[in-house]
Amino acid sequence: MTYHLPEYITRNTTRRIAPKTLQFDFNIDNLANNREVVYGNINDVVQTSNTYFRPRVGEDISSPARRTVPGTFSYNAPRGYTLSAKLNF
Repeated sequence: MTYHLPEYITRNTTRRIAPKTLQFDFNIDNLANNREVVYGNINDVVQTSNTYFRPRVGEDISSPARRTVPGTFSYNAPRGYTLSAKLNF
């Protein structure tokens, strides 16, 4: 399953320093600030199980009764800001 985190990118280019151009980039990652836990594959790279079967609490391990628990999980990075400037000669 793939999760998309919205981001915002804006760019402003100016030629105030002739003939050079000055470019400003402002980027906001995880615009919605989604901090929910994501269960399953991590970035579709690690191919592991989404769920595991474990013995029920207090029961003998030889019993066939099992319960399903979440497999791998990850947390989304919180909202982040990046401001950069580039001067082209």
